[in-house]
Amino acid sequence: DELLFGGEAGGGKSELLIGLALNEHDVSQIFRLHHGDRVAIVRRLGEILDGVSEPPKGYRGDLHTFQRVIGGKMRTIEFGAMAAPGAWQHYQGRPASAKLWDELAQFAQDGYLTVNGWLRSVDPNQRKRVVGASNPPVTPEGLWLIDRWAAWLDDRHPDPAEDGELRWYASVEGVDTEVGADWEEEDDKGRIIRPRSRTFIRSSLADNPDLNATGYGDALAALPKELRAAMYEGKFNAALKYNPMQVISTDWVMAALERGKKRKDQ
Repeated sequence: DELLFGGEAGGGKSELLIGLALNEHDVSQIFRLHHGDRVAIVRRLGEILDGVSEPPKGYRGDLHTFQRVIGGKMRTIEFGAMAAPGAWQHYQGRPASAKLWDELAQFAQDGYLTVNGWLRSVDPNQRKRVVGASNPPVTPEGLWLIDRWAAWLDDRHPDPAEDGELRWYASVEGVDTEVGADWEEEDDKGRIIRPRSRTFIRSSLADNPDLNATGYGDALAALPKELRAAMYEGKFNAALKYNPMQVISTDWVMAALERGKKRKDQ
């Protein structure tokens, strides 16, 4: 139900989102943090469909939407941005069967979870899914990815998961909790709550032979230390660059959170 696909730069993350939208879903929403960031993915869509690096036929720039018959089925893609405060409200009540996030580490967790609440389709045969495509976070604001996908990304996790392995999660007393696949619970209104599956698949530049053959890896290897660890090596927990105006050390904050978790477990 919820996939994080990421790691090294150049592994085909944006292409995965485009491919899912064109081939698997009736209505998709592809999010970038800023409005200007959408230009690259729209042009990539044009390259894939029409062979030109420009918006494809069926794209309306005034509405930031694409609509076209692909393989005999109408496909709709909405391109969204989430940088402005309260931007999630623009997507309230706007359903889609695919919520697709490009460079997920740039987004705030609250906006991500809230917008995903309108994941739905009136077609009972249409699969619904959330996919986040991302390089590792390079600022502390993106650390929530490591927490949400801790079984795959956190070396300290007591029961680590293999790439592609499914785990199931539910909100138990307001806390995101790993449960069994068959777990279910009844809420105070008699509604049955069931868990959703989650997994992580690592991306690699080597998976993209066309781009890898251009020498792109050499450019990534020349990046500054923290960016090299994220983009070239695909490390999710060793590439943070702290804000020079930060008052309290991120290490102190993380240590405090760990103490809080231990107290709660006790």
